[in-house]
Amino acid sequence: EESAPYAEELIQEQLSRNRVFLGDSGLQALRDSTVLVAGCGDVGSWVVTMLVRSGCGRVVLVDDRPVLQASDICSHAVANVENVGQRSSAVLKAYLARVAPWVEVDLVLDPPRGLREWHALLSRLPAITYLVDTASDLSTKLDLIEATVQQKIPLVSAISPDGKTDPTAVRLGDIAHTIDDPSADPLRQHLKLRGILSSVPVVYSTEKPKPHRTAKNLNSLPGVYGLVVATHAMTTIAAYDTPVYTTPVRFKSKFYDPSLHALIRQVKALYPEVADAEDQVRQEWKLNKVIYTVEEVFRGHSVISGQVNKWALSIWNRRDTIKQAVDWRNVVLMTKEEAQRHEQLVLEGESCEAVYGSAVCERVEQRWKE
Repeated sequence: EESAPYAEELIQEQLSRNRVFLGDSGLQALRDSTVLVAGCGDVGSWVVTMLVRSGCGRVVLVDDRPVLQASDICSHAVANVENVGQRSSAVLKAYLARVAPWVEVDLVLDPPRGLREWHALLSRLPAITYLVDTASDLSTKLDLIEATVQQKIPLVSAISPDGKTDPTAVRLGDIAHTIDDPSADPLRQHLKLRGILSSVPVVYSTEKPKPHRTAKNLNSLPGVYGLVVATHAMTTIAAYDTPVYTTPVRFKSKFYDPSLHALIRQVKALYPEVADAEDQVRQEWKLNKVIYTVEEVFRGHSVISGQVNKWALSIWNRRDTIKQAVDWRNVVLMTKEEAQRHEQLVLEGESCEAVYGSAVCERVEQRWKE
């Protein structure tokens, strides 16, 4: 049943606050947009509600969850006790029809399964401007992100807020920079296996996990995540000129320079006859490779002792040439003191197994294999 026409002057008045920030062209871009939101649960309900309230012209809701339970009410954006047993997307559509009746809300109640079906859905929906991922299932997130990236549709993804309680620790950043959030590890690592290393904005948390906490989230955290996601989507669509996130300090070059300098010093000492030894190392080891090796391969821990500070990249076994020596399958992470001892013993002729034992050597091989 179609709703009665809504006067344009009332729409303009309702959206007047956003016009102050976004300008006429930005607000019009938002009104002309079509945003697909995958997932209509705790986080997704807040995203959809705020996008519609902000002036998004059309939203497509991919509902991947069963009906609402009583326990969902405390963290859902609009659900009440009368909605128990109903689909979240239907509840949202009915509610938003009373908030912004001029906004088109479409439902996809049979969500895609697998990469091919996501490609098919995105191809048949007209002019998707932006995609928001709040899905909880890892395989679904991987497939929809890969399809979205391949079809060159802008997106933002929300990492699960489960186990989190600190709203001040919520961050918006690149998927490559989420090593402080264990909940982001599976998504980041599996996306890398699919060739997606970065350039996917995500909402995550730097809050350190507490072992005594249950898996579920504090009921206020999904709203925080959802509002951050919605703000990023809205400002991106409107081409708002204020950056919404920056690279964390931990991913600035100065944070990793000491590790690379240790490797350069080591190479120059081992190959004094090579005039361009430093250039060869720097050519092989760019910043993104240093970060990947430190954070992903060795997980920010010395492979010898497990320490997490005073890092140094070190050659594991001496080789005939610098190129062979600094190949990523022959470089490990250890502390500066351990690197000095390694040079005096292993790089002067003793075997790694004799110095460290089989357990450490197997750990090194396992890190490279992974």
